[in-house]
Amino acid sequence: MTFDVAIVGGGPAGVAAAVALRRVGLGTVLVEASRHETPRVGETLSPGVRPALARLGLPVAGAVPEAATESAWGTPDLTTRPAVLNPYGGGAHVDRAAFDAALADRAETHGATVLRGCRVRRCEPTGARSWRLTTEHGQVTAAAVICATGRGAGLVRAVGARRQAADRLVGVAVEYADPAGDQVTLVEAARDGWWYSVSLPPAHRVVVFMTDSDLCRAGRYPDPARWADAIGGTRHLGERVRGLRPRTRPRVVSAVSHRLVRPHTVRPWLATGDAAMSVDPLTGRGVLTALLAGEAAGTAMAHWLLGDRRPAADYERGLDARYAEYLAERAEVYGRETRWPHAPFWRRRAASSLAASLTASSTP
Repeated sequence: MTFDVAIVGGGPAGVAAAVALRRVGLGTVLVEASRHETPRVGETLSPGVRPALARLGLPVAGAVPEAATESAWGTPDLTTRPAVLNPYGGGAHVDRAAFDAALADRAETHGATVLRGCRVRRCEPTGARSWRLTTEHGQVTAAAVICATGRGAGLVRAVGARRQAADRLVGVAVEYADPAGDQVTLVEAARDGWWYSVSLPPAHRVVVFMTDSDLCRAGRYPDPARWADAIGGTRHLGERVRGLRPRTRPRVVSAVSHRLVRPHTVRPWLATGDAAMSVDPLTGRGVLTALLAGEAAGTAMAHWLLGDRRPAADYERGLDARYAEYLAERAEVYGRETRWPHAPFWRRRAASSLAASLTASSTP
């Protein structure tokens, strides 16, 4: 199969790139390793996601509206922020597997070819300026490649790229049966990190503990008994899940913040979404960032294939600027929590906050 552009990864960034490319008539294939059947950690979409999805003609599938955010951050007491205070309304809690599947379906309606359950084994240059992707189901040839493979940033070796990580953050996630549910996002800081909890369709609650990978191992948080003890030690979350039955064992997922650094390449190749730049879930803007980056990558790639590489260079510079802004914002948010200044998790973030402030003050 031959296309103008092959996009590897069928999440929000990959779909947004596909829609942007199809709008200018470029033959596009979206290669997704899964069939969106595997449960994924649920997510709260920020209110700004709605206009981004509407602009791309994409749905918000299976969403539970968010009524408020409750947080114990910098204080043991809960602070409530009603969703009505946001100009875009409230956010939304979504089942990520169902959400991503609906986005991929919509990419097909825009004319993209979607290959599900198709893992890319190898990506290599071929001929004068094209790429050959070897998959489980055969070969795909394309003039350009967009890598949208998520935090793992697969395919980066094809262009000699490397990940520049800013932390060691991971999430330990457990799903609970929760027929009643609610429309509230709960965030609670703790000595080794922070917790968040959301209700998701259908009738379950996701609880995630965010910590650093070494602290996760030392604290044995993936052990079910240790997990239950840790939940019991919280002031607010324990009450929220009291009496709920766990549906899954604790599982660990990467949440590292990183920026992909790659050398100059003549062949059309871009990374987008979490493959290019991943952000802390605390910002609540992961999907929005992915959608905007995917749309920008698709637009830049269209220009590149028409002989103008400047938009691709602008795209990379834009990601650099947004990543720097994100690191400063992350430092400011973590800096609000001062109850455990000597705990490794918070001490590391305090050091990052200091580095960010020194960088900002030295910038002319």
